[in-house]
Amino acid sequence: MTQAWSIYVELGCCDAPDDLYDDLHDRLATAHPAVGTAPNGNLSVRIFVEASTARQAIDTGLKTVSAALKDLGVTAPVVGVEAVTEAELDRRNAERDVPALAGVGEIAELFGVTRGRAGQLTKRDDFPPAVAILKSGPVYVKEQVQAFGQRWDRKGGRPAKPVVLTEAEKVLLAALRDAQAARSRATVGWAEQGDQLVVTSGEGRAFVVELKASATGEAQIPDEVIEKLSKEKLVSVTRRSDELDVELTAKGEKHAAEI
Repeated sequence: MTQAWSIYVELGCCDAPDDLYDDLHDRLATAHPAVGTAPNGNLSVRIFVEASTARQAIDTGLKTVSAALKDLGVTAPVVGVEAVTEAELDRRNAERDVPALAGVGEIAELFGVTRGRAGQLTKRDDFPPAVAILKSGPVYVKEQVQAFGQRWDRKGGRPAKPVVLTEAEKVLLAALRDAQAARSRATVGWAEQGDQLVVTSGEGRAFVVELKASATGEAQIPDEVIEKLSKEKLVSVTRRSDELDVELTAKGEKHAAEI
């Protein structure tokens, strides 16, 4: 079963004279030709042929174009050829040549934020690049902006304040990390000296934490160290007599890994 095919042929011929376009068009009149110039300056020809397969369509198209060029005494090599059905060509022609675009105002509407916040988002490293910079501002491909919106973590609120820990608190956090490598919870008790904490793992391994601050030489109070880590949500604590069951939180594990 045959059908109509569009055959696009690009020829290695730049700066063709105007009369060649007209003559070639006349020679190919029965094939409904479109003779023009490719983006790189080459001569291009599109004609329509009837064929059962793409291979047959290409063979017929090339023979038709080559015969027309030969009749005109023109020698030009074929540098490219494309065959698509007439239906596919119609579908492509119906598509927009320019994709939908979005500026800062449109981005603000898409995400339900202010223009100022939209402007901040466009400066992120993972935001799609602008395709043009106009007097009104940068312009982006809307589809790419929407794709960014799907992966954008929209957690609200102000950025979390950084946690500032003393050297003793850092050492205790690291000791809890090492102790919990063998067990989910570690036991924390006070050493006889008063300025030390003893962290014991599930396997009975002990880690001694000096509470003396490196800057002042003064010892921190054990309760204050535990309370600080708990207040910063770095640990969860269960008290039992003179010992504590302490477990690192996800936030605490993250900070301990950075020590």
